[in-house]
Amino acid sequence: MPADLLEELESDVKAQTDDLETIDVEAVRAELRDDTAEGRSVVVTVVLGDPPRGQATWAVEELRRIRSFVRESVLKARAREEIGSDYPWFVVFEPVDIKPLSDDETVEV
Repeated sequence: MPADLLEELESDVKAQTDDLETIDVEAVRAELRDDTAEGRSVVVTVVLGDPPRGQATWAVEELRRIRSFVRESVLKARAREEIGSDYPWFVVFEPVDIKPLSDDETVEV
């Protein structure tokens, strides 16, 4: 898969996220990874700004919208036969700033 296709996928997803109300999408990274079980996979990492003030996390509905945007972009690329239909795809959400949790925010399993 050419690098320009991955860049197009990144910009397509980023453009769709500009209208989100409560989530600031800082960056979108798309990459093709070798996966030992399935062969190759398309992995789209969406880097999120801090949750809205007073909220501990992001709104689930907005995260689902972002996942839908990624899915639409991958399906468009598949329709143009730029991404093989046999490539699984994954969305990873990542905070822009990774902050360590305090003891009262952790749960033992």
